Amino acid sequence: RREEGRQEGEGIIEMEDDDWEWPEEPARSAYYVPSRIETSEPPAPLPQPKLLKKKTVGKAEHAVPSGRIINVTDYAWVDEGLFIKVYVPMPGAESGSIKCQIEDDFVEIRAHGLPMGTYVLTLRRLFDRISPGNSFHKVQPSKGRVVLILAKPPRLHQYEDIKMWPRLSFGTATDDLPFVEFHRNQGKLNDMLDLPKLPPATTRDHLSR
Repeated sequence: RREEGRQEGEGIIEMEDDDWEWPEEPARSAYYVPSRIETSEPPAPLPQPKLLKKKTVGKAEHAVPSGRIINVTDYAWVDEGLFIKVYVPMPGAESGSIKCQIEDDFVEIRAHGLPMGTYVLTLRRLFDRISPGNSFHKVQPSKGRVVLILAKPPRLHQYEDIKMWPRLSFGTATDDLPFVEFHRNQGKLNDMLDLPKLPPATTRDHLSR
């Protein structure tokens, strides 16, 4: 190969290939190599996760918001003569999760460990005295409710009239209204009849003689 150059004021100079100073070939950098450079060293180990803190969580703490209290206000009751039955909705309640406190004029029932929290129904100042020793509750899991059976005090004589309750208690939202009338005002139980007005209990004529 022969190259020719021209310089000002001079003739044509012929230059051989060896007379040129060619640039050095650039050295390859590992930074631009798309694949990893093979070396004899083993690869670095991957970092392992470290346990900073371990806590044991119980079943109830894991599944149930223990601090949540749900006051039951939507329930039903009926006077069956010798007993008062109160139907309390408590979905998911089991026999072992119910705690019931029954006094002569006070009732409180609690259902712990339910999916939504702790259900509580409190009845203060019952309309009349009850017999705590003869009162009890039963759980109906299939219906998602608990039934309170409140026994009225035993009659001293068989011929005494049974006192009917026009309301359940004086310490709830139904303070001045019978249960049916209260819920009718709230737009509920429109298909139920009014509670019958019972005459006041009177003493038998032959007893006063």
